[in-house]
Amino acid sequence: MMNALDRVYYFHELVRKGKYPNAADIEEVFKVTGATARKDISYLKERLLAPLVYDEGHEGYTYIDMFHLPFENNPRFLFFISLVNHMAEESGLVGLPEIQTIKDKLNAMLPQSYRNVLNSIWTEWVEIEYVDSRVLQGIIEALHLGNAVSFVYHSVKGERSERIVDPWRLLNYQGRWYLIAYCQERKDRRHFHCARIRKINVLREKRSVEVPDNLREMEKGFGIFKGRKTRDVRIFFKKEAAAVVKYQVWHNEQMVQTAPGGIILTVPAADEREIMMKIMQYGSNARVLEPASLREQIRMEVKKMLSEFDELEEAT
Repeated sequence: MMNALDRVYYFHELVRKGKYPNAADIEEVFKVTGATARKDISYLKERLLAPLVYDEGHEGYTYIDMFHLPFENNPRFLFFISLVNHMAEESGLVGLPEIQTIKDKLNAMLPQSYRNVLNSIWTEWVEIEYVDSRVLQGIIEALHLGNAVSFVYHSVKGERSERIVDPWRLLNYQGRWYLIAYCQERKDRRHFHCARIRKINVLREKRSVEVPDNLREMEKGFGIFKGRKTRDVRIFFKKEAAAVVKYQVWHNEQMVQTAPGGIILTVPAADEREIMMKIMQYGSNARVLEPASLREQIRMEVKKMLSEFDELEEAT
């Protein structure tokens, strides 16, 4: 399906080549009405500021000066902007009206051949969570203004609390959106899961605490549970797990060493909960070498799992 931009590009090419096209050329090739064709020509002249004039002698249009369409020589640039927007949709931002507006405008500018490529690219996020668009809009507005926000927050345990925070960063981590902010009640940096935020309001007050210069350093541990202090976690992977993890990036400061029968991955972690869940995905093909406390946590968790299975077997 051809759109207005395809017609404008076609008409522009005819003008540029000195063919003196008119509305009839657009009508014939694209099977549109005369009114639509004239609207396309007007768009080229009035909106895109093309130096377009009608030549009575040739009964068609010509340029009286050099002219190039926006992104005419670099449609790939438009394509990659469209691709980023496409990925934003898939990451849970589809509810934002601005995302749909950008999509519509880019689709109108992107040549058909590149739209076909875009439709051939799929992205799939595991355990993606869609966030209320009003929450995201509130956070973005607060970041833009440098203001504080208030909201109702529901913890993972179901506890409800009212918070006033200074937004610092909006983070997408493995398909989930988090607000990194200074909590005025707790007097410390906190991560708020955006899917659990309700009734957000952008306040008139500016942030009480500005974004620390070392925020990235503070956020350097593995996973979403981060802290100021990190310690290295060393995991031995064997067999298929080693072949998979070898090409993964768990952390930008990780180290991968080849070992007999597999690899050893070393990553800095501030909290053992999340990395424990990650390691357990690989079952018996992963073994924690250090620290001993994490190895013990996994041992106890496996023991609990076995107990659950035993109880299920007895019940059936």
